[in-house]
Parts: sequence; C-alpha cells; structure tokens
Amino acid sequence: MQKFIIQIARFLAFIVFIAMPLSAESKHKDSKMMIELKFQLQSGIATSQVKLEDNPATRDFYALLPLSLEFRDYVGKEKISPELPRQLNTQGLNGYNPQVGDLFYFAPWGNLGIFYAKQPFHSGLVRFGSVDSQILAKIKAQKDSFVITFERAK
Repeated sequence: MQKFIIQIARFLAFIVFIAMPLSAESKHKDSKMMIELKFQLQSGIATSQVKLEDNPATRDFYALLPLSLEFRDYVGKEKISPELPRQLNTQGLNGYNPQVGDLFYFAPWGNLGIFYAKQPFHSGLVRFGSVDSQILAKIKAQKDSFVITFERAK
C-alpha cells in the first residue's frame, strides 16, 4: 500500500510541477504570438490575423505593439514601411528565402514589409509570418501610401 501511495504522489507531482506548466507555457506562447493587422479600404476596414514565428525579432516586434506604420510600394514586389521605432534583435538569424505573402523584417534598413511577388534570399531578411491571400490581394492593390495598424490579437 505504501508503494502505491508513493507512486500516486510521484504522479501528482509530475502533473503539478512538470506537465501543467509546460501546457500553460505552450498555450501562452501560441496566443502571445498572434497579431492582428488592420488597414482602411474605400469599402471599410480590412483585418487579418498573422501567427508570428517565434524568434528574437518577432518577440521584439510584439513588445512594440500596438503600432501603426505607413506602407508604400517598393520595386513592384513588396510594400514596405519606414523604420520601426528601434532596431529589432536579429541575433542568430541569417536570412531566408522569402515567399509571396510573407510579413518580414529587413534588418539592414530596420523596416517591415510584405512580399506580394517573389524575391530572392537575403541574409538581412527575417520572416515574421504570412498574410492570407485575400488580404495580400488588398494590400497589393493599394496604389498610394496607406497605414497598417498592428495589434496583439485578442
């Protein structure tokens, strides 16, 4: 009987001290890394959620939210913002091969962007996540400068 009680105590200790904190951490991490972006259209406000990748730059960006940035077209392939309020931590990040729809940070200029056409690898790029194709089409269609507001998703 004493062995049985010890086994139950060990099991409960595992649940309380190991399993529950891991579960709570992963739930918090997932919800923490969701953002919402909003911008004005003639027909109303377009909104979309983006799940951020988990890296030092996205965590820095998340800490800056809420944030409104003006975007404009750049080289007919992306919409870019001016510099963020501060440089983001890119330690350990070495660029990536971007895809259409990617929300990204360009470390050399310190700005955010959204690709709507294919671009090559660049060591200064940091992938933040992807916008869905419907929002991407609306972003691409913006002819003039426009403002995107980034907030923590609720």
